[in-house]
Amino acid sequence: MKEILSIILNNLADNKDAIEIVETEKENHIDFNVKVASTDMGKIIGRQGKIAKSIRTLMKSLASKEKKTVSIEFSENIFCNRNRSKNETRIFRNWTNCKHLWN
Repeated sequence: MKEILSIILNNLADNKDAIEIVETEKENHIDFNVKVASTDMGKIIGRQGKIAKSIRTLMKSLASKEKKTVSIEFSENIFCNRNRSKNETRIFRNWTNCKHLWN
């Protein structure tokens, strides 16, 4: 499933080198922590979080075939953003949480 998620994100993002996917698996649950460049964050999340929601829905349907649950968390890859300190990571669940960054 990580490979499918990687293919989707690589086709959406401009900065493909900044994409990091960390997979954590516990019994019947898979947790993905996806880090992308801050410039690609809007493309991955989409307007009102529609693309992020679609990615989550697709991954949940794939996980249900294996009788597992899945959660995906999108965050900025802080090493690609020169305006923020290296210790700062911002987690975005949907577009409404991060639209203030582009205003």
